[in-house]
Amino acid sequence: MALFASDKKILLNKVKKRDWRNADQMKEIFVKLNEQSLKIGDVAWMLSEPDRMVRHYATQLIVSRRMRNAAVTVLKHARDATGAARNNLVNIIPLLKDDDALEKLGTMIESRDSRDRELAVDVVLKYPTAGVHSFLVKMLDHDDREYRYRALHKLTSDHKEGEVLSKEVRQYVAKLVEDKDERIRIKCIAVLVDHPTNELADLLLERLATENYNVKTAIIKHIEKLMTHPKLGMVDRLLPLLSQDDDMLRSMALSLTVKYSNPSEIIKKILIMSNQLMGWMRERILRTIREHGEDLMPPIVELLSHPDQDVRGKALIFASDFDSPLLVPPAVKLLGEDDWWTRIIAMDLLGRLKDERAVNPLIKCLDDDEVRWSAVEALSRIGSKKALGPIAKLLGDKSPEVRLQVIQTLELYNDPRALQLLKKSMERDPNVEVRERALQAYRTISDKHQRSVDEAELRQSFAYGKTDRRIDKLLTECRKVGASDLHVSPTSKPLMRMAGELTRVGEEALSAEQTSSMINGMLLPAQREIFDEEHQLDFCYVIPGVGRYRANVYKQRLGYGGVFRVIPNELPTFLDTRLPEHLVDITNYHQGMIIVTGPAGSGKSTTLAALINLINERKRDHVLTLEDPIEFVHPYKNALVNQREIGKHSKSFASALRAALREDPDVIVVGELRDQETMTLAMTAAETGHLVITTMNTTSAVKTVDRLVDAFPPKEQPSVRMMLSESVVVVTSQTLLPRADKKGRVACHEVLMITGPIRNLIRDNKTALIPSGMTVGKEQGQQTVDMALQTLLDEKIISPETAYRRADTKETFESQVPGLMEEKKKREKMKQIEASGEDAEQEAKGA
Repeated sequence: MALFASDKKILLNKVKKRDWRNADQMKEIFVKLNEQSLKIGDVAWMLSEPDRMVRHYATQLIVSRRMRNAAVTVLKHARDATGAARNNLVNIIPLLKDDDALEKLGTMIESRDSRDRELAVDVVLKYPTAGVHSFLVKMLDHDDREYRYRALHKLTSDHKEGEVLSKEVRQYVAKLVEDKDERIRIKCIAVLVDHPTNELADLLLERLATENYNVKTAIIKHIEKLMTHPKLGMVDRLLPLLSQDDDMLRSMALSLTVKYSNPSEIIKKILIMSNQLMGWMRERILRTIREHGEDLMPPIVELLSHPDQDVRGKALIFASDFDSPLLVPPAVKLLGEDDWWTRIIAMDLLGRLKDERAVNPLIKCLDDDEVRWSAVEALSRIGSKKALGPIAKLLGDKSPEVRLQVIQTLELYNDPRALQLLKKSMERDPNVEVRERALQAYRTISDKHQRSVDEAELRQSFAYGKTDRRIDKLLTECRKVGASDLHVSPTSKPLMRMAGELTRVGEEALSAEQTSSMINGMLLPAQREIFDEEHQLDFCYVIPGVGRYRANVYKQRLGYGGVFRVIPNELPTFLDTRLPEHLVDITNYHQGMIIVTGPAGSGKSTTLAALINLINERKRDHVLTLEDPIEFVHPYKNALVNQREIGKHSKSFASALRAALREDPDVIVVGELRDQETMTLAMTAAETGHLVITTMNTTSAVKTVDRLVDAFPPKEQPSVRMMLSESVVVVTSQTLLPRADKKGRVACHEVLMITGPIRNLIRDNKTALIPSGMTVGKEQGQQTVDMALQTLLDEKIISPETAYRRADTKETFESQVPGLMEEKKKREKMKQIEASGEDAEQEAKGA
């Protein structure tokens, strides 16, 4: 026995000292060692040796001998081991098949000692799943997300595709779909999708709305697997996603539904579904379909000839947002539809496509009273010369809308032969708006052909309505001479504002009795009551056959006075206002706040009307305006425009705005943000899915933001800054400048686009840094006052002196003002001479 013990000791020493020359000798030592009477303590240390072969033979020896307490001993060694040695010990424990080890692991896995827990988890995960199922289930509930992930991976790693998971495991997997760890959620979805059910389909679509990009991408990949299961009806489940705000989801939904179904049927379903959606939701769907380009054009073209008239009409609405020449033949065919609205949309589409194939069919439509206006508009966009004659004949049409469109078309054709026709319209047309439009077209064509125009002389021939009232005569004269305002005041001659300057009219001053009689004669009984009570009144005054005026009358020291703003008879266009072209994109906004600012008399109302007119022409939305008073009247074009007057249709802006939220508007126009309540309601409306357009009397974009914040108590200002940063999308600040040709004034626009960096500055109360951000943000659409001035100067619309006076950074324009630099140099030289003289005088005194 002693001999054997001596042999064992010799062999163990040989292993410790690496006493062998080659692998064969090493193997022979371990074979002999296996013949000895060994305990786990004799060889356990070998499992942590650096030599891989020593660990290998020691592992074989321990596993084959089934030594007592082997697993528990190895666990102890593993706790202090690191690196490869620890991994080797962890791998050995399951091979020992020792129940005592499992009991020990159960204690360790719940230990407060992190090393014990981590070791226990590592060992458990090396066992076959069936042997440690209860351990894994416990780990799924563990607070540590890493433990949960590893347990889930273990439970499902042996799972083969198509194999049914146990009910218990499925319950845990379904629960972990909402786990905080995205890896766990992705793994759960991958496991569940092997057994598709209606509940799973609902779950995946529900998770899409809330998941991050990585999980969303994984879900989309698995949803495609479900598309092949007809019982799940995935096509119908995916279609509602087309109205989601997420571009990725919309694109996925359209791609998969078209790929796994009949494209024509899918487009048909989309048409029917979109008819029930709000305008901005339909716009999302259209944008997604547009991104797929020509791939979806054949089914849309096919549906334009569908037997069902309702389907044809809906398909046409979708087609009207595409530019494919494939749409021309079916759109021409739809010109013969019984439904006038379908014919109008078809004309709009053909006009936008500008295809000569549509000219003759559209000329035939000029004989149709219902759609004549639209036919003229479509032909004007195509610009075919052969349509000019038939269009010009319609200057005598009974409808003023048609005559207006004809005049616009003649302006677009820019043919000098139309000047005589336009002059006749100015002199004879019974509608004042048509006359004004004819004058504008006459002026535009003349300018392009370098012909001089005496606008005052042309206006004298206008067929304005006759009136006996003196105030009406003065207001009519204002419009004739092109004045913007009329002032009447006791003891003063009437004054008209021409090109920004006041000019006296007539030879006699007005007496207090005359101004009182003028103003009282303009007021209705209800207006007179308010005027007598409040001593001032804003209202809109209309002279039939002449036009509309915004009036402000008041009582003053000498009697009654009044100021009357001429409201152009023609709605201003986006081009008229000279707003930057990129702001046309406001038609794509479905929520947010656009603020038009500027001092009094800077043309804010005109800009506001131009924006409404742009939306009216391009969108099928409900536009609700709240004005004090109503100035420009917006006719029906594409949008539904409802105009409410404060004081007449509602008590205040705040009450009207509060009611507006329940009147299903897409666009809310607020004439002016005057008080805190109106500001709050406007920002709320902008945050809840409405586009809000409004004005404020401020002199710059940055001051607009500051004034909005300062209107609230200090405690509320941080939250107001947050609301502003999220709700406001554009702030424009404008001023009117005299034109270089002395023909009136032109608008100069400062534009603040609320981009990400600007939002942060507003939120962090660092608005003083916004001008710097605007200076370097030209590519994002920012435009400072100096940028706008330089553009006007480059186009020779204003003089260098005007630009210099209005500039924020005057040094930028100094060199462009004739004589200014010389004058500046002279002043500097005089200062130097004076300074040198003073120095000489001081030296003399010192001497």
